[in-house]
Amino acid sequence: MKKSINYILDLITDQPRGLYVLLYTEICELFGMFSITALLVLYMTHSLKTSDHLAFFAYGSFTALVYAIPLLGGYLSDRIFGFKQVIYFSILLMALGEIILVFHSIRYFYFGLAIFSVGCGFFTPAITAVLGKLYAHHDEKRDSAFTMYYIAKNIGALFATIICSLVAAKYGYKYAFMVGSIVVISGYVTFFIGSHRLSSCFSIPTNIMPFFSAVLLLACFFLIFIMADLVLSKNISNIFIASILIISFFLLLNLYIKFDKKDRKKLIIIVFSVLMMIIFSMMLGQGGTTLSLFIDRITDRNIDGLTVPTSMFYALDPFFMVIFGGAVMFFLDKIVRPTKTIESFVKIGFGLSSLGVGFLIFFIAATSVILFNEKSSVFYIVAAYALFPIAELCIMPIVISLITRISPKGYEGLMVGFYLFGNAVANYFTGIFSKIGSISYQVNAHTIVSASKVYQKTFFISALLLFTSSFIIWLAIYKLKLRTYGALLREEA
Repeated sequence: MKKSINYILDLITDQPRGLYVLLYTEICELFGMFSITALLVLYMTHSLKTSDHLAFFAYGSFTALVYAIPLLGGYLSDRIFGFKQVIYFSILLMALGEIILVFHSIRYFYFGLAIFSVGCGFFTPAITAVLGKLYAHHDEKRDSAFTMYYIAKNIGALFATIICSLVAAKYGYKYAFMVGSIVVISGYVTFFIGSHRLSSCFSIPTNIMPFFSAVLLLACFFLIFIMADLVLSKNISNIFIASILIISFFLLLNLYIKFDKKDRKKLIIIVFSVLMMIIFSMMLGQGGTTLSLFIDRITDRNIDGLTVPTSMFYALDPFFMVIFGGAVMFFLDKIVRPTKTIESFVKIGFGLSSLGVGFLIFFIAATSVILFNEKSSVFYIVAAYALFPIAELCIMPIVISLITRISPKGYEGLMVGFYLFGNAVANYFTGIFSKIGSISYQVNAHTIVSASKVYQKTFFISALLLFTSSFIIWLAIYKLKLRTYGALLREEA
């Protein structure tokens, strides 16, 4: 443990100062995001009195938009508006969107979610690109900095879940959303004050006059906002995602035909890695859907006479990530394989298996309710959530690091765009998959066993999918090892 702590301290002290400006801004954005996702399903089912089905749909559609819009947001930032202007504009959009959530109405709720998703969709690719520009392409600190950044920004998720859960429980959901908007605005102030430390990372891609640039940016916002609002309020997310999937498929096919043999192999590895990430993220996303309602309805949340708010458990993932992050980074740094690609696949396989074990624990928790006809122990939840961030760190930053390392020259941004869209697909499918765990009746002492059987089935299928994906990864590793050793033997001969 001491070695891992020293390892993290050395990383922290050996980073450019601009990193900390970006980090706090990102923490505030994640605070705003988690203040919504931690409460979304609970707010809709408790306060707005919607069905599980509609709440799951809204959750999946919102998180899908957050990751789909960066495909366009990143292009506009890179080619037209520049990163600095987009970051300023997007933070204000996120704050505005969360303020609108304060109004108690399903229409205003969709309206606020749409604005927030557009702001987040512009913000994420812009700030990620600025972070990448802080480091030279072959800088040894690059991969470690991305992983450390991924861990540290979860402080925002941790505090958002704890603070907003307590505020919502004591004062109401609207005050929790107000707190989220205030924190997002503090990120704007910090970025404004510290942006001079990032001046070398900003560039103006065109000579568009500031006034016309602002008008064009607003026009783009309104067009994308209308699309996002329709996806949320008119239940057309399936058409939206299907359209982008079709476009992505033909774009990838065109690239495969266009590339030489070496770049084709890279493209196959990238697509395969993104597919594994989609399965992983689809299962992990249940933290805001089936897992949240299982904890709310089936788990005994009373600890020493104190009833813990359901949304508070959403904080366990970022809490354990901050606690275990240094040790996991130290462990991952010690994994060495014949090639960097095999090394990345080993980490991905470990992550899929770890999340599978986490869902097995939830399966056992649901089974215990069926056997003993009483609510599940909270210790099952804590044990499962302790594994989730470990699994996440083995996949999410590893996949993006792999993609940025092997992307064919001149297509780095597009490959990152596919990664972000993969997250959108995963979150969309989370909403669809979670319907397996929908409960259409009131859960009480008489129906708790039948409800637990529904959750038991959902968690078993989740674990099975994760273990199957892990098995496929290990088969790919075995095949890559055979090719690698075969190449080495031919060189020696």
